[in-house]
Parts: sequence; C-alpha cells; structure tokens
Amino acid sequence: TFSAVSSANISENAGVLLTGSSLAASSAASLVLAAETNGIEDDADADITIAGNASFTANGAGGAITIGDDANNVDAFGTLTFKSAGAVSISEDDAMVVAGTNTADTLVLTSAGSVTDSGDTSVIIDNDADITGTGISLSDSADVLTVSGNANFDGTADNITIGAAGAASFGSLTFKTTAGDVNITEDSSTLLTGSSTGTSLVLVSAAAITDDATADVAITNNANVSGTSITIGDVGDNNDTFGTLTFNSAGDVSISED
Repeated sequence: TFSAVSSANISENAGVLLTGSSLAASSAASLVLAAETNGIEDDADADITIAGNASFTANGAGGAITIGDDANNVDAFGTLTFKSAGAVSISEDDAMVVAGTNTADTLVLTSAGSVTDSGDTSVIIDNDADITGTGISLSDSADVLTVSGNANFDGTADNITIGAAGAASFGSLTFKTTAGDVNITEDSSTLLTGSSTGTSLVLVSAAAITDDATADVAITNNANVSGTSITIGDVGDNNDTFGTLTFNSAGDVSISED
C-alpha cells in the first residue's frame, strides 16, 4: 500500500502484492512499480488511483501482471504502461489510455470506459490479446500495435477503430460490437477467426484477407473489404451475412454469403 502527493517509484526484489487503497493523487502524480522477480498482483481489497501514468513492470522470467481482477477492486489511471515477459491482465474502472512502450506474452485489457492510446505508443504481444471497452480506438497516430496470436477487440455497443496512421499487425483477428461501426486497417495479411459482429465494417489489409473454419462475420449494414486478394466464407462451417457488400482488390475475390 502506498500514498503519495506527487509520484511513487517502487522496486521490489521479489513479487509484489498490492492491498488496501493506494493513491498518487496530484495532477502530475505517477506510479512506477517494478517487481525484479516473479510478478505483480493485487488482492480483493486493493484499490489503486493514479492521476498520471501508472507503469507496471514484471522483470522476472514469466512474471505476470494482474491488476483489478476482483469485482471489489477499484482502479483508475491517467495513462497506463505495462512491461512483462509473462501474462498481463489489467482491468480499469474508467476510460483506459495506453501510453509508452508496452510488452507482454499474453494480454487482457478491460475498461469500464473506452480504450485508446496516446501518441507514439507501442504495444507488442507475443501471443493472444483480448481488449474490451465501451469503444476502442488504437493505432490512430504513429503507433505500433503487434499481436502475434489472435487479436480480439470487443467494443461492447460502441465503435472499434484500428487506424491506418499506425502500424498494426495480427496473427488473426476477431472483433465484436453489438451496435457500433468497425474500421480496421492491418499492415499485413488478415486472417479472420471466431465470431465477428458490427453495424458496419471497413476492413483494409495490406495483403490478403482470408478466414479460417471457425470464422463467422455478421454485419448489419455495409461490409467494405479491401486487400490484395479476398477469400471469405469458403469453408462449409462459415456463416457470413452482410446488409450490403463492397469489395476492392487487384487480385482474386471469392466471397460466400449465407
């Protein structure tokens, strides 16, 4: 537990367990919390409020970062930075703004508000990433967003935007919003997997767009897809529906709709 008028910089040689109410409350206040071995976690009573940037680093091999995983936790950060060779799971009780250089083996980010990033943010995930918020807007400036496994974006009932201005690359892609628009630009080939939904879709790939056997895409209004080639709905298990369909490709296009 800590309390600071300005900034808190804490490094612990072992793992870190946060408990009770921790606060760095001035407008410029920040937190730098590092575990030199093992990971960082909180108990059911832990609440963390950081007005500025909250930076969590787990330096140990495989050290995980787990913040806000209990329903009783109340956590709020001005901006968020994480670095870990292991799994990172962070839940925030207001809007989440990712900043700086961020790394993890796997990533789960959950926000009670929107999920955005500040300028020049880098997020590099070795395996899967699940990001949930009431609207998602990432890679909208000179940002880097790399997920080597599946990138799963859940905007709940709001928009999902992965912008063209940044550099975004995913092993595979899944997106979900019940009432929002989806606009995703990927700077590599795009592989759709799992169940993806949206009110409208703009999907732009720097290479081919394909889907695997688990992929189902349901778009209420227009689905606009662009890639060097496009293959959607080519497996019998696929279930794809679009209000209207627009496609743009210099190569072959094969789209099957149910």
